[in-house]
This record gives sequence, C-alpha cells and structure tokens, in this order.
Amino acid sequence: MLARSRFAVIAPLVLVALGVAAAAGSAQAATITVTDASDANAGSLRRAIETAEQQSGHDTIKFDIPGAGLHTITLASDLPGLSDPVTIKGYSQPGAVRATSTTPAEPAIEIDAGNVNVNRGLDIGGSDIEVRGLAIHTAQGANVFIEGHDVVLAGNHLGTDPAGRDAVPAGTTCNVEIYGAGNLIGGPLDVDRNVIAGAMVELCVRSGDNEIANNRIGTSADGTGDLGHGNGVELHLGASGSLVRDNLVSGLAVGIEVRGDGNTLQGNRVGTDADGTAAIPNGTGVNVEGADENTIGGTLPGEGNVISGNAYEGLQLERGDDVGYEEIGPAVGNRVLGNLIGTDRSGAVPLGNGSTFGLQGIVINASDTNTIGGHEPGAGNVIAANTGDGLDISGTGNVVLGNAIGTNMDGALGLGNGRNGVHITAGENDIGAEAGASMNTIAYNGEDGVAIEGTAPANTLVRNLIFVNGTSTDDVGIDLDADGVTANDGDDVDSGPNDLLNHPLITAVDTAAGTVGWTLDGLESTNYRLEFYASPFCDGSGSGEGQHYLGYVNVNTNSKGWVRGTTATATPPATGDHVTMTATRRTFTGLLPLTTALHETSEFSPCEAA
Repeated sequence: MLARSRFAVIAPLVLVALGVAAAAGSAQAATITVTDASDANAGSLRRAIETAEQQSGHDTIKFDIPGAGLHTITLASDLPGLSDPVTIKGYSQPGAVRATSTTPAEPAIEIDAGNVNVNRGLDIGGSDIEVRGLAIHTAQGANVFIEGHDVVLAGNHLGTDPAGRDAVPAGTTCNVEIYGAGNLIGGPLDVDRNVIAGAMVELCVRSGDNEIANNRIGTSADGTGDLGHGNGVELHLGASGSLVRDNLVSGLAVGIEVRGDGNTLQGNRVGTDADGTAAIPNGTGVNVEGADENTIGGTLPGEGNVISGNAYEGLQLERGDDVGYEEIGPAVGNRVLGNLIGTDRSGAVPLGNGSTFGLQGIVINASDTNTIGGHEPGAGNVIAANTGDGLDISGTGNVVLGNAIGTNMDGALGLGNGRNGVHITAGENDIGAEAGASMNTIAYNGEDGVAIEGTAPANTLVRNLIFVNGTSTDDVGIDLDADGVTANDGDDVDSGPNDLLNHPLITAVDTAAGTVGWTLDGLESTNYRLEFYASPFCDGSGSGEGQHYLGYVNVNTNSKGWVRGTTATATPPATGDHVTMTATRRTFTGLLPLTTALHETSEFSPCEAA
C-alpha cells in the first residue's frame, strides 16, 4: 500500500515538472493539458503525447493555451506516434467553435506540418484513439496516418486553414491515409464532420471495414466553395467492406474511386454543394475500377446518392488496369440503387453530368453482370438531364430495371438526357424484365430512347415504357444500328446489332373487341415474345413508341418463318391510341419444366391508330 500511495503522489508531480498539467486521480487514466503552443517546450503537444505514451490507461489530452484566438503549433519534426489509447480534445481550447447544422466549426488549435522534416502531422499506430477539433495541414506524406484500429477522427479541418475557407497549398500525398480496420472518419452528428481538402488524394483507404461518414471532402467548411485538388476518396484493392456515407464529395478530379470489393456508398452528394442544389463539379463523380460486388446507393430513404453536376461521367463501372502481375479485370456484380444521377436532390430539377465533352450519366465500360436499379421498391435510379447519354453500356449480362431515364420517377417531367436514353455498343444485356416491378421509363431524351450499335448481337428490351424521344425522323424509340428505322428483310438472317431482328406489323386494331391483329416474318420455327404498346401519337418516322404497356403473347413461326394472329391484350387499346409492337426471340433449354431465355429485341413496329 505504501508504494502504491507514493506513486499516486509522485505521478502528478512528474507531469507538472514536464510542464504538462494532469488531473488528479489514477495514473491509469490521466488528463494531460497542453499549455504551450511551442513545438517542444514544457507544456507542448509533443510533451503531452510523450507523457501519454509513457503510461497505461486511456488518457485525455486537453488544451488551455493562454491568449485569445488561434494558436498555431509549428512542427520541426514528426510528433511521436500515438500507440496507447488516448483522446485528443482540440475543442477544449477556449474560443474553439464546434460545427452545427448551419455553421462550420472553427478549431482554435492549428498544427502546421509544413517543415520538410515532417512526413506526418499525426501518426496513429494504436487502437482506441480519438482525435477531435484540430486543424492540420502541409505534411509531406499524410496529415493523419492511421495504422491502428477503432480510431475516431472527427470534427477536424485537414488540409485547410482553421476556418476551412481555403486550402493550404502543400505537396501532401494523402490528407488521411488508412491501413487499419474499424476506423471512423467523421460520424453521424454535425460536430463529427471533418473538412478534408487540398491534398493529392483526400482519403487513401488501403484496408477494409472502415467508415467514412458525414464529411466535407474537397469543399470549404460551409459546403459552397471548391477547395479540391486531386481525388476525393480512394478505396484501394484492400479496402473491402467499407462504408462511405452521407459525405459531400465535390471539386475533385474523381470524387470517389473504388478498386476494392464489397464496399457500400450511400447518401453522398457527389459533384454538388452541401444543399444538393448547385454544382461543384468533380471530373468524374464515382469511378468503380475493376471492383466487384459494391453497392452504390440503396432502397431506403436517404440511402441513394446524388451524383450530379460533374464535368465528365456521373458514375462509371469500368475494367481496371493491370497492377504489376495482377489483372484487375472488369467491374462485376455491382448494384446501383435509388440514386439521383443528373438532377438536384429533389429529383425534379436538372443538374446534369457531362458538361465537358457531352458525357454520360452512367457508363458501364467493358464490365459485366452489373445491375442498374432493381425489382424492389426504391431500387430504381433517376438518370436524367445528363449532357450525353443517360446510360452507356459495353459488356455482357448487365441488367437495367425500374429506372427513370430522361424523366423523374413518376415519368411526368421532361428531364431528357442530351443524347440517347440508353446506348449499347457491345455485349448482351437486359433492359427491363418479363415480370416484377421492373419497368424502366425512358422518355424525353434528345435522340433515341434506346440505341444499339456495334458488336451488340443480343440485347433484350421488354416491358419498358419508351416515349417522346428524339427531335428528328431518325430518332426513334428503339434504334438498331443507330440510323433510324431499319427495314425488315425477307428471311431475317442478317447480322448486326440485335441481329437486326424483324419487327412485327399490325394489321388491325379493334377497340370494341380489345384486340390487335398482327403478322411477323421472322426466323423459321422460332418462338417469339410479342409485346403491345400504345402512345398518344406516332414518331415522325411512322415508327411507334410505347408510353403504355398493353400486354404480350408468345408465338411460334412456321417452317418458313411466318406467323400471324389476333391478340386480346391485357389492357385493351383505346380510341385515339397509336398501337405498336416489338418482337423478342425466345429459346428453351433443359428438361421439363423448361428454362426460357430472351435474346434480341426488334425495333418498334409502325404505328396503327385505334
């Protein structure tokens, strides 16, 4: 007991002798107060860290440096690494202001790491460490380097001046560099919000299971100014299973770069201001490079991202470049759900991507089996008002379901993309599905509703609402070869996009009987799904578009490729409708019950007035 009692008395005396004030109590959990803004004097931050590292327990470092206003700690060399549990409370300095929902934070402690001998502003190698309320800038490597686990970095201004109004010029490689797991950058509350701007890359995430939440990345603290420089968030190959949510990521070359698998991006505003109503453009909003099974958005309120106002693509899923001996390959199995891509946060006001070079809302580039939208309520994306195409696809097995492309989610507003709604240049993909809450609405786009060209032999388009697309007679609802209406040929064995499949012809529309008479001259002994649509008017080309879905019928051609019939549609045509049709080839495989597969779809047939 005597030895323990003497230690309890001596420990605070030692701390005072070092110029660092400590709270009375157990030496296992001391409160150490920084009282000097110098780099290494008694009472400095450096001495406080050294003291915390020399003793066990979860210590607290507070600030009470005399004098009003900002206090700048100018480092001559790297601070000691943080390996023992500690909380650094920058907002404890008198005069510091925490962020609110309407006002930015104003840290009163600034760490200037601009000396050439300083590689890292803070080096966090341990776990259970929390840092709040500091402004750190100009380190040569990283302003904050995290190799530990369960670290919280919240309420800081990193790479900017303390007010978060301007970036501090530097050659900083990564503002925040993460190698550990289970770390939280930001948090759910306004006071947790970091401002991270001005570095070559703002967050370099090199390991998995981290969370980046509610930060302003590349912008000023008030979310209105462009302070960006390089990329925003980079999730590297090892960064699987991380969550990036509710951040503002704007003013950067690439807002969010994803190379790791199984990550989730939700509730972010990428390319806009904090209100989500004006553009602060990135080059590309979100780029998924050779990464698999990532989720962009979600089906619940607040999970969708606003990816708008970017200078190039809003979202790109692309084949990754090789790294050394490792081939990254295509982006596979990613899901894009419930996002606004090309509008403001309301989903009703244009804020398009692609203002530079007329680029697209979403690009799938040489990548496979990705899903844009889905059957679930809330899964559909609004892809509208982008300067180029709404959605550009090259790859195989990609599925597009339940989206509003060129309009708002209820299809009422004209928010057309500047070129095609959907543009397919390679592969075999599915636009729509035979059943489920999966209808795409593709409307008001500047050129074709869906244009298919290049090496794209078998793309299906079923149960889509396609209407009011294009401004010339060469612009049609579905355009094979992107050259206007393609005439039927005699035996339908020609090749090209969707094998230039022949469209049906309507012979009669009987509104009293609710029937449509039709013929199809197609491939011999082949099964087809014929779909029936109606619109208030025909295209100038005489080809139809499909504003209302009437139903379908499955039919077989004879040995000469011919079939004709009359179909009572599930929704009868009405007087004043202009009825049109498509054909989609079907095949059967396996044993009973047979598995059916849909293949290429034709253009719309010529209209027939009811």
